[in-house]
Amino acid sequence: EAERDAAPALAARATAAADLVRALHTAAEAGERVADEEEERSATLQATGETAHRDATTAATEAQRARSEAGHLRQRLTEVEQETAEAVRAGWLDDTAPDADPARAALAANDAEKTAVAAWDTARDAARA
Repeated sequence: EAERDAAPALAARATAAADLVRALHTAAEAGERVADEEEERSATLQATGETAHRDATTAATEAQRARSEAGHLRQRLTEVEQETAEAVRAGWLDDTAPDADPARAALAANDAEKTAVAAWDTARDAARA
């Protein structure tokens, strides 16, 4: 009689246990799915972070290279200014004209040198003859 009276409660308990097991399986599957999605997201973010780090390192290297080159160019510009000033003092370049361009004057001096060398070669050949 006690077993008969307890049967509906036992059946309800078995049904509830089965429902609980199904719910736990569903929750575990959902948890696995979320874990997989988050793992994939993590891998994507990791790759993005590594790419960003590489890009940042490359940019820093290029910036340092550009700074170094700019420093070298500033130093060379200073040297050229000194050389130009020395050429003016030596009388090789004329800076008295208001629009004097030392670079243009240097090119003209180079052309004049070529002309003078050609004339000298001609004179030498004529003297030999």
